[in-house]
Amino acid sequence: MALSLNRFVTWFFLAVGILATAYVFSASAVPYLIFNEEALAKFDGRRAWIVVHVFTASIPLLAGPFQIWMGIKGKWPAFHRRLGITSMVSIAISASTAFYLAINIDGPLGEAAGLFGAGVLWVFTTSMGYISVRRHQYSKHMDWMIRSYAVTLAFVAFRVFIMIGKAIKVGTFDERLTVAAWSSWIVPLLITELLIMRRKRMNQQPIG
Repeated sequence: MALSLNRFVTWFFLAVGILATAYVFSASAVPYLIFNEEALAKFDGRRAWIVVHVFTASIPLLAGPFQIWMGIKGKWPAFHRRLGITSMVSIAISASTAFYLAINIDGPLGEAAGLFGAGVLWVFTTSMGYISVRRHQYSKHMDWMIRSYAVTLAFVAFRVFIMIGKAIKVGTFDERLTVAAWSSWIVPLLITELLIMRRKRMNQQPIG
């Protein structure tokens, strides 16, 4: 059972990561990376910040599912380590730009606070993953990096919640922005925590 659950977690994050990356690059990231005027117009005076943020956030978003898979399967440890370092540096840069963008946002204060909170959790979970692996606590390292990837998905989840709020026409636009900013990392983290807790319970069950 524990093995099947590990396999489920692996494929779940791979599927989510691939779909998320495809969505971000086609609908959200590409317009910024090709310097689309319509997309960048919303960030007048902060264009360089949003381009750097999107580019560096895309690296752990793309690498995350494969990092989790390699960690669970114990595949290619040297490549896993190098890609992990690259992702960690990218997260540090992307989170730094996220703090600046949140503080200088044109939207409501609630949205700014939610996005700033996501940046804090992103740095915290990634740092805990790094500390754990330095202490050779590999199980804790895996758990923290899965949490880090859940926060990475906020990059996509924010846009998904915006679309949901628009579709069901609940609240004002500013209220939907605030809800999306908080839900984009709280919901993925809650789901992730449930998966981690379930996996631990399954692994603790006696065999036979």
